[in-house]
Amino acid sequence: CEKGFSPSNFMRAVSAAEIDFTPEKAKKRRLPAYTESDVAHPELFQALKDWRSRKAREEEVAHFQVLHQRILIQIVVCLPDNITDLKKINGVGKKTIEKYGKELVELVLAYRKKHGIDKVVLPELKKLPAEKEAQHSDTKQTSFDMFNKGLTIAGIAKERGLVQSTIEGHLSFFVEKGKLDINKLLSPEKQQAIEKELAVDHNNSLSEIKNAMGDDYSYGEIKMMLAWQKHLAETL
Repeated sequence: CEKGFSPSNFMRAVSAAEIDFTPEKAKKRRLPAYTESDVAHPELFQALKDWRSRKAREEEVAHFQVLHQRILIQIVVCLPDNITDLKKINGVGKKTIEKYGKELVELVLAYRKKHGIDKVVLPELKKLPAEKEAQHSDTKQTSFDMFNKGLTIAGIAKERGLVQSTIEGHLSFFVEKGKLDINKLLSPEKQQAIEKELAVDHNNSLSEIKNAMGDDYSYGEIKMMLAWQKHLAETL
């Protein structure tokens, strides 16, 4: 990034990325999440990735700071041809709409017109059984409760028989929800170093960010900082 790291520019970029902290009632009206295996329009998918690359170069930010890959997938699957439908996609917030909404809708409209797509047929969701979903939720909560009781991440991992990165992932979930302050997990120095590296274009690759930061920083710590930035962006 030629102009160097700017916290304000970074926050504006992140606020336009994958952010969805809408109330639960509003979330019920949103579309479900799909994966890359559900993509039936590779041409549009590539067009959106090319568009994102151009935006990232123009704004001198990483690709994910424009739009996360997961959001691109939802757009390709759901083919929203108006702003109202685009808003229904998880991760598309007010700031994303203001900044990129018109361009995204125009890309989808052009594709649908080219291929004569009037009606969108959504793929069947592959959902986890309710019991498994509850188990995933409970295991995160258990780690969170143990952390709040004063146990360290290493201590929680040892007591629960899990690897440390799993516990870091559990806590990142609560960081993103605004229930856990990043200052309880990372020193100011580590926060600043990770934040600076996140402003560099690493082709939306967490492994590239990790390699650039070296062994003093774990994947979990980077994910925690990403989660914190997502939370902060919503409060701007």
